[in-house]
Amino acid sequence: MTEKEMMKQMQDLLGIRKKPSEKEAAAIALADSVDKLAEMFCDSAIVLSRISSLLQEKKNP
Repeated sequence: MTEKEMMKQMQDLLGIRKKPSEKEAAAIALADSVDKLAEMFCDSAIVLSRISSLLQEKKNP
C-alpha cells in the first residue's frame, strides 16, 4: 500500500472529505437557500394562522 492510499484510507475512516467541487458547493448553497425559504414560509403560515384566529375571535365573540 502506498502512502497516498494509506492517507486516503485514513481520511475515509475519519470522515474527512476533500474540498467540494464548484457544482457540489453550488448545490449545497442552493439546498441551504431552499431550506431557509421553507422555514420562512412555515413561520409565515403560523403567524398568519394566529392572526386569522385572533381576527375571527374578535368578529365572533
